[in-house]
Amino acid sequence: MRTKRADPSRKRPAGPTPEPVEESPSVASASPDPPAESGPSSEPVREAEPAAPPAPPKRRWRAPRAENWERREGIRATLLLHLPTRRERATYRRMGQVLYDASLARGEEASETPADFAFRQLEALLSEVRFLEGFAGDVVDLHDLDEEETVARLGRLARAVRNRLSRLADGLAHTLDAEANRPDFTAPGA
Repeated sequence: MRTKRADPSRKRPAGPTPEPVEESPSVASASPDPPAESGPSSEPVREAEPAAPPAPPKRRWRAPRAENWERREGIRATLLLHLPTRRERATYRRMGQVLYDASLARGEEASETPADFAFRQLEALLSEVRFLEGFAGDVVDLHDLDEEETVARLGRLARAVRNRLSRLADGLAHTLDAEANRPDFTAPGA
């Protein structure tokens, strides 16, 4: 049995084939704007309103992880929050990464001992904790007594964080002060 081959010169349109539409004589001969009929059955034909675009999916918030801290080293998130678009924030992050990488490429000074470097790292840590303590204080001042319950609750959370950061910074400062006052201590870069 032989199968009939389709003629390649006759291509079928993609998709379903449209059904032929028969026009009634009254529609075919009607004027472009027929007069409106009066009565209960003659309501104006409304065009369908365009459907609202679907709502974008909610993004799930993810907390930054400690093991990724070097990715955020160059520019503080507290600076980036003042930039309105994701694109601007990404640009500043890349600039910060360039600065961070350039500082690492420079290397450590040959005269610096491991103890000097460790002390400087802890000084930098103390500086960062004090910065965060101050920033949390600003958040408290802005939102702690807000009339909206959600905002006030977040303000109280900021107060608790600020208090913890303050205790941490005070403890770190006390420890560094004690270390710096040891008789065998040499100040970094001295």
